[in-house]
Amino acid sequence: MNTIAILLNIIGFIFLLNTSKKAVLNSSFLEIWMQQNSFISKIIGSILLLVSFYISIKTNGITAGILFNLLAITLVGSLLILINPFKKIFYTSVLIILIIITALEFLIQ
Repeated sequence: MNTIAILLNIIGFIFLLNTSKKAVLNSSFLEIWMQQNSFISKIIGSILLLVSFYISIKTNGITAGILFNLLAITLVGSLLILINPFKKIFYTSVLIILIIITALEFLIQ
């Protein structure tokens, strides 16, 4: 469940990052849509972050869940802000890596 919470953090932060006016933005189809519909993207990004908080609180308890999610948002946000201007983020590779990690997480339990 922690992997799903981190995945929701990544997707939510990408939605919120692409609504920024100051950030260096890419030009893929999904990102262009996010930039043109910034209000809807902000709502979707905020909902994804709130769902991530809910999942991590249910999984880890109140205090540990909040701390885990704050740490995950900080880590994900700083990495996305650093890597995004270099245009080295490929969403298919991120999705494949997270699917493999999620499968490993469920196989280990």
